[in-house]
Amino acid sequence: MPCGVVVMARPMSEEMTPEEYEAAREEWMLRGEDVVESLSASGQPFSFDMVRRELPEALHPNHYGQLMKRHRVKALVDKVQARPSSIPTRRGGLSYVYVGRGWDEVA
Repeated sequence: MPCGVVVMARPMSEEMTPEEYEAAREEWMLRGEDVVESLSASGQPFSFDMVRRELPEALHPNHYGQLMKRHRVKALVDKVQARPSSIPTRRGGLSYVYVGRGWDEVA
């Protein structure tokens, strides 16, 4: 394998350089932040399954959890409940329910 090529955890149609991978990952994260912001603005509780359905598949399964740990996302929502996921590949793993914070609280 050529030096400087990242191999994904799951097969992909093409390999990416580390720079391409990081750029794609960051683009996905920013899109995810926008989805969370939109859902939190409704004032209604929402599950992470709802976030996941609005996004293209992540480059790596760990990116879903990393999204909710990002500073911008943590400033927007509070975790209020845990329940089994409705995403079949999660096999009933926990999916958290969030509610948006008041916009006056978000800097």
